Formats: sequence, C-alpha cells, structure tokens
Amino acid sequence: MIISIQTREQVESILRALQDAYSARDTDGVMALVAPGFVGYGSGEKVPSAEEYRDHLSREFSPCDTLSLTLSDLHIGASGTVAWILADATVTAGTGGVTHRYAGRLTMVLVGTGHTWKFVQSHFSLPEQKE
Repeated sequence: MIISIQTREQVESILRALQDAYSARDTDGVMALVAPGFVGYGSGEKVPSAEEYRDHLSREFSPCDTLSLTLSDLHIGASGTVAWILADATVTAGTGGVTHRYAGRLTMVLVGTGHTWKFVQSHFSLPEQKE
C-alpha cells in the first residue's frame, strides 16, 4: 500500500521517539507515545492495558545498566487514521558488566489523533534461536 510522504515521516518520527525513550529507559517517555486503550504482547508476556504496559516497561528497564532499541528493515502501511509497522528489532541490554543482544520481531498498530500518532497495539517476539 502506498502512503503519503507526510504520513511516513510522522510515523518514522514516532518510531525514533520510541527508540530514544526505550533506550533511555524512560517509562514516561514511552508511555507518552501510547494510547489509553493500548494492548500488546511482550517477550513472553501479555499486556492487556496501558497501565500494565507501564508495569511491564518498569520490570524490563529496572535490571539494565544500559539499554538500546534499534529498528531496521522497517515496513510502514497506512489507511486513513490507522498505520501499522513491521520491523526487525535489536535490543541490547547491559547488566552487571555483561551485554546481551536480542534479535526480535516487532509489529505495531498506530492511530492518528489529528496532531500525532499513538501506539494502540504491539507484538514483540524473539524467533527461535539457532545454536
């Protein structure tokens, strides 16, 4: 589906804000990008509400000394006030001097509010790791 340059730029801007807030372990910053009716799946966890997403983020951020989220191979689609993304997501987390790197998959749905876009649904998963 072809989307306008304006919509693409707006969605890419929100995704950059997500990467920045997540990498800074900024729960409030991530939550500012989320709609009140947000639902999703995290790595091994169902997140049935925005408030539970806040709790999920706090649990995810707390053990990390360093954290980064990088999105790549980004695909964006949109129709009207609904947009969706598919991306490869790399999470790099440092804890106690040890760095772990996780290669995941991310899909998200966004809704246009008239002034910005907000995330309403997310699914992050880790593919089976080959040894």
